[in-house]
Amino acid sequence: MTLALLLVAALGAAVGTQAAALLLVGAAVAAALTTAPAVVVVGTWTAALAAGAVWLTGVPRRLALPILGAAAVIAAGRAPNAAAILALWTLGSVAFVLGADALGSPEARRWGVAFLAADLPFAVGVVAGAASGFQDWPSGARGVVTVALAIAAAGKVALARSPTAPTEPATLLAARTQALVAVLMAVRSAPHGVLQAVVVFAGIAFAVVPHLAGDVVVDVAQETALFALAAASAAVGWGPRGWTWAVLAAGTLIHHLRLSTRKGSLGTVATLLTRGGLVGLAYLPIVVVELEGAARARPAAGAVLVVTLLYGSAARSRPVPRARLRRAPRPAELAPLLVAAGAFAASIWAPLLSSPRPPAGAAVAWLPPWAAVAIAAAAVAGGFVPGLVRGPARVSSASPLTLPALPLRDFAVRPRVLEGLGAILATVAAAMWVVGAIRGFL
Repeated sequence: MTLALLLVAALGAAVGTQAAALLLVGAAVAAALTTAPAVVVVGTWTAALAAGAVWLTGVPRRLALPILGAAAVIAAGRAPNAAAILALWTLGSVAFVLGADALGSPEARRWGVAFLAADLPFAVGVVAGAASGFQDWPSGARGVVTVALAIAAAGKVALARSPTAPTEPATLLAARTQALVAVLMAVRSAPHGVLQAVVVFAGIAFAVVPHLAGDVVVDVAQETALFALAAASAAVGWGPRGWTWAVLAAGTLIHHLRLSTRKGSLGTVATLLTRGGLVGLAYLPIVVVELEGAARARPAAGAVLVVTLLYGSAARSRPVPRARLRRAPRPAELAPLLVAAGAFAASIWAPLLSSPRPPAGAAVAWLPPWAAVAIAAAAVAGGFVPGLVRGPARVSSASPLTLPALPLRDFAVRPRVLEGLGAILATVAAAMWVVGAIRGFL
């Protein structure tokens, strides 16, 4: 039902109707009410993100192909057979590239080539995992599969920033969906020892990425890192189960909040809530619960996560200049404040709504009582430091670390390079399907 509603929503967006947002909300609800594999958490919050993007941008046609691509990628995450996984994933990538107008300019072509190039390690992982059989993928080489999929996820995260402003929602939907599904598949494939490494490296990524990228990439990267940490911690027994729902609920509303900064006179307020003194509002309960679980199970790993998660939360903040409103805000312009309140509630919503039936049949652990007290105390303490919320009168431009330019930058914009890379991926996917058919998909 979820995939069917996504496909109908893509069709509705293609004809330009805002009813596509309602269909996407229906897809999110259908996923949450279905007892299905873990990938439904991605389906639920991908549909919710797309619904908000359609409503906030008011240009549903730009999101028709990305919605179709998201449906294909989510189907790939649920597919048990290697032949179907690669074929659906490639279909999703092609739809994402076309939806982001990667053929429209040299800069967009560079983005499109990099986006498809990030699928190469994914293809390697799918092929390696099918070496001992196509069904019940991965049937072997689980360590190689995990590393390959993690590299693919990192590549998608790095490309969350759109080359053009009009395609930002489409690019966000594309990069975020594929990164999350790749992470979920990597965690599902990983041996126990590798899962422990995933927890630690996810914490390190959460801390480092604010120094390497702009705000859009930081949002997607930290959400993906927390998602990987929550999924892997639950798999090895270090953390509570079900908190992947809270991660994506909070992350979805943070993306919505950032998109809403372009509307109304309270854009500064929305920016303050995502980058200023109130930063981390939605993620704070998740950080606390994961720290508590890891420290209790493995003190050494917990100590690493204490440093990385707390530092990453602090590094995420950006100074936001003070702004004086020239007029009283209209009621509709207070939406960012409501979204911010919803973001905090969303980070703990799943335990509250897990009775009598948890989302997708997945039990969700409660926030530890001491954590709720600590969060409340931090909120009270913040009230005595108004400078954190008020911000400075003038702010210098941010200066994240710059990385060396990628090789083949000029080669990427040559004619037919993007098309050729897409053709290569499609050929590999078709070959996998043919080999699977010859072997009876076994």
